[in-house]
Amino acid sequence: MNGHASRPALRRATALILALVTGLAALLTVAPPSGAQDAGPAIEVVGVDITSFPTVQLRVALSPELASADLSPEDLRLTENDEPVDAEFTALDDQQIGVVLAVDTSGSIREALDAAKAAATDLIEVLPEDAPVSVIGFGSAASVASEFTTDRAETAAAIDGLEAAGGTALYDAVLLATEQTGASPAERNAIVVLSDGADSDSQAGVEETTEALAGGAGDFYLVSLETAETDDAALDALADAAGGRVVSATDPDALAETYVGLGQRIVNQYAVSFTSTTPDPTGTWAIGVEGSDATGSVELALPDRDPNAGAGDDDVEEIALPGVLTSEADPPFYQQGWVLWIGALIVGFSLAALIALAIPSGAGSAIVRRREARRSLRSDAAPVSHDDHSGAERAFDSVRSAATRMASAAVERTESTGKIDAALDRAGLVMRAGEYAALVVAIAIGAGILGYLLFGVVIGAIGLLVPLLGAKAFLDFKASRRNKAFGDQLSDALMIMSGSLRSGFGVGQAIDTVAEEMDAPLGQEFRRAILETRLGRDVEDALDGVANRVQNEDFAWVVDAMRINRTVGGDLAQILDQVGETIRARNRLKRQVSALTAEGRISAMVLGFLPIGMGLILYSSNPDYMDPLFSRTIGLIMLGVAVALLVAGALWLKKLIDVEY
Repeated sequence: MNGHASRPALRRATALILALVTGLAALLTVAPPSGAQDAGPAIEVVGVDITSFPTVQLRVALSPELASADLSPEDLRLTENDEPVDAEFTALDDQQIGVVLAVDTSGSIREALDAAKAAATDLIEVLPEDAPVSVIGFGSAASVASEFTTDRAETAAAIDGLEAAGGTALYDAVLLATEQTGASPAERNAIVVLSDGADSDSQAGVEETTEALAGGAGDFYLVSLETAETDDAALDALADAAGGRVVSATDPDALAETYVGLGQRIVNQYAVSFTSTTPDPTGTWAIGVEGSDATGSVELALPDRDPNAGAGDDDVEEIALPGVLTSEADPPFYQQGWVLWIGALIVGFSLAALIALAIPSGAGSAIVRRREARRSLRSDAAPVSHDDHSGAERAFDSVRSAATRMASAAVERTESTGKIDAALDRAGLVMRAGEYAALVVAIAIGAGILGYLLFGVVIGAIGLLVPLLGAKAFLDFKASRRNKAFGDQLSDALMIMSGSLRSGFGVGQAIDTVAEEMDAPLGQEFRRAILETRLGRDVEDALDGVANRVQNEDFAWVVDAMRINRTVGGDLAQILDQVGETIRARNRLKRQVSALTAEGRISAMVLGFLPIGMGLILYSSNPDYMDPLFSRTIGLIMLGVAVALLVAGALWLKKLIDVEY
């Protein structure tokens, strides 16, 4: 019986295992999620100088991940048209950097302005202390809020003083930023512009602005806060003219991480100098890191090479910098388009398999039974064999068996098989310990993968740990609900037994009557007791097993009464009537107490969850307001005291409403 009844559970377990396998494969192909817009490729070419061609000078920026790896120039490599080239790499950490921050203060950005200010402040903290910073605000007109200065307090005050109003003078702001870089005392400069929409109020035109950017204003990053008013074409034109890039941000909360990433790219740069040897009309130069897949590349149209000119000739005519054809690095393998499509298909297949295979077998069996019933009405119908299995079913069974064997072996090594089997019995789950372990592991890894893909590492870790840590709690919960249902049915069962005994039936027949008349869980437990007695077990011992599984004190008394009656004699029907009446009276008292303590239970839930819920709402709506609780010592102390008081109050309320009978 157990093997047959466990097939639905086994199929559901195997469905989750299959989803686990496909989900793991999807995890290897789908790009990891991020809470913010990626600030760019791992290695980015931000400057090219071929005015002394064939001598070429490049300037590359490293991503925060590479910058934190403590790379040295010896770790970098260069290829020209896929051929290795000897190059000189020089870290630019000794150069002074000037940064112009241009922040959109139009009325449409009012809701996101606080996040933009915080992001700009975070970027400043990334820069070296001697890096001068200038701040520009632009609404209907562009104005300098702070000239170049290394006084961080002055810069922070200028950022904090920005107010949102009016339209968007984007071109005027970019033109003003290029003029600011001309007055910068630094050796190299960068412009970071934040805007959420198209230009509406500028005096300057797009051509005048792009010409100013093409003159070489330094690194140029345009952070686009995506809204309905965003003009991607205009933003791309500005970035192309400056040889820079547009970084899109769909969420104001992601601006801080985006700005910090850009600041680290501005700071962590290398100069690359080499002599070009390619005879091709175009040059593709790729910079990589030893032992890493991180690469950045740039492709340029090269000037005609004079074969008679030497590297040291003074007659080499200075050549204007050609346009950059592409400065985007090749995306990593897991972010390439075709790989993402394959990953999406695998995830879709995983979900489809999970839904299809996790459907209870009873639903499918009902359809099969109706189909066979219609088939049986035909005189020429061929007999249906229930032993035939398709290839998919055989593969399904083999995967299920392999997973179950591995899980069973692991559980046996921990010597906890008996405890898990007993817990499954109490919970009413017809499964073996190994099958339950396989199911829990499959759910844990599946939840971890889903949480990681949708929300990130933290939620993925929570999804992985909760099923593993909550497996025992789930069995205890199922057993508690089952035991309560058993107790609610017990008085009716005793009434049926006493009636059967008065009708002349024996104890075994009375138990059989209850097993047929009562629903699960009591009817199910009594049927199991009947089967055990037919296999030779004593009636009282079989009922003792029921009492141990359901952990019902009232039923344990009933079994003791039956054992005493069998020894000394007496009217068992009358004893069962008295016990049944006592149980009904206690149940009435329990329901009355439950009604009287309902207000206390609700108060406990409200007082327990209200502080947590309010904290989450405040943190999601205004993180800066809640930040002192997590970043300051006094805040951490207050959190600890609050948690201690909350736990103490919950335990006290639980004690007040927990009535012992």
